[in-house]
Amino acid sequence: MKTFEIQYVDRYYEEKVYQSEIITANSKKEALISFAKLFGIKEYNLLLEPLFLWNNGHWMSSLKSIKEIKKLK
Repeated sequence: MKTFEIQYVDRYYEEKVYQSEIITANSKKEALISFAKLFGIKEYNLLLEPLFLWNNGHWMSSLKSIKEIKKLK
């Protein structure tokens, strides 16, 4: 299993907050599928669309990046 950090941006009018989730999965695709389920996004591949936004409460969110990270032992 690998560990991925998925970064996203929450926006509410002019306010912008950077967030991230740490997900353990076998691949980037599996990590994105888990992330999509976490936020109720039915099709994970929508996250890869540059203009895709999802509702996160009162905020609108968009994917910033996904990268594999090394776990400290």
